[in-house]
Amino acid sequence: KASLALAPMPGYLTRYTDGRGNLTIQIENDEWTLWLIGLRSYTAGEGMITAGDAVGAVSGVGSQTPGVHYAVYDKITAGFVDPLSSIPADACPSANR
Repeated sequence: KASLALAPMPGYLTRYTDGRGNLTIQIENDEWTLWLIGLRSYTAGEGMITAGDAVGAVSGVGSQTPGVHYAVYDKITAGFVDPLSSIPADACPSANR
């Protein structure tokens, strides 16, 4: 069953296909750059978005990938961070923290 991927933060959204053919979204603001990789389809166009906006769909019938992959880069500390830290605990109760 397909599900919507929601933007975990506000910023400027860019859509592209990565080198492996995965539909990818990049969301960037002054502090963070976030990538959502492996979407089934896009639901938002390029431009400014707010946290909680639906940006794409994942999974569903005929999907090659079961979900979306997150990568989060902290521009302030100049390093990648654990993406689970950006997901509210009640939104993902089965995630080990």
